[in-house]
Amino acid sequence: MVFNPYSLSKNALKAYKQQNWIYKKMASELTSETLIVVTSSNVVGGPPSVSEFIDFFDGYIDPEKIVILEAIGYHDWQRDVLPIAVKDAKNKIQLTSRDYQQLIESVWVDALFPWFHVENHPYFFQGGNLTSNELGDCIIQNSRLARSVPDWVYYYKYKCTGKLIRLPTQRNLGKPQTAGVEHIDERVKFLNNTTVITDDEDYAAVLKQHSYSVYIIPKPEGPSQQESNRTYVNSLILNEKVFVPIFGGTNKEKDKVALTAYKKLLPGKKIIGIYSTDLSDYRKGSIHCLTMTYPRGPLDQSEQILIENPYGNDFPPVATIMKKGMAAE
Repeated sequence: MVFNPYSLSKNALKAYKQQNWIYKKMASELTSETLIVVTSSNVVGGPPSVSEFIDFFDGYIDPEKIVILEAIGYHDWQRDVLPIAVKDAKNKIQLTSRDYQQLIESVWVDALFPWFHVENHPYFFQGGNLTSNELGDCIIQNSRLARSVPDWVYYYKYKCTGKLIRLPTQRNLGKPQTAGVEHIDERVKFLNNTTVITDDEDYAAVLKQHSYSVYIIPKPEGPSQQESNRTYVNSLILNEKVFVPIFGGTNKEKDKVALTAYKKLLPGKKIIGIYSTDLSDYRKGSIHCLTMTYPRGPLDQSEQILIENPYGNDFPPVATIMKKGMAAE
């Protein structure tokens, strides 16, 4: 799991506080997992020290489980700026990197995950706008940016070797109030190879035509009739736990319906509701947007790895990977 608790938010202070509370809540539930904490070297005042990161998670997770990656040019929406892990035809994991960080990403990813093959492509791709199953079926909202990415990129780079379903955007459906940032993880999610959840009836009708079992969950009420970025679909499934955004207030009953749906559709998993009202209202994102998940593997045990910039020695290092216990700050 990858996330960034120290990026500065330019939105409401309430959203920033809720974002950090979400990180701690999730960390407390992931006691057996390794957290790769990504921070930006561009943070005003400089990046946090190792001790500040350890203090941030104090009482929530074992410090020995924390790996810190100080990278260049990152922000809070990790789903859109970090490489995506996909399985190839031989069931091996590869990481696919997008154009705006492709060279820099491939260098630090190769250092942190040396056992993964890294693929690049020259298109601007947003990770929040892709949901897939293990059969190679992929669903996206066919936004302007998505239309610029040809089918072959999804097929060869993201292993969408089954169906590639390009759904019309909410705006194209005449629903600007729920358009959000036009990412599929706001509206549709695979729960397994044959089951999807959505909060949009038009999407449900299309997906049923593709022979999926479709479960419609409610849309939470937003702060106004003009626009709402609240959704129960922007959840995170991580091993045996599922983190679901909830909103309280006038949405208490809908919160219960959404949580009950996840429990019914994902039996045996622990369903954890996390309040996301301020984050969704002021930042236009939620739990899935804040995180990126990677398969388990033998992380490099070096205390510090300095990754040189591939553009040459005249440029600053791409990233520094730090383990708990290193002397340097």
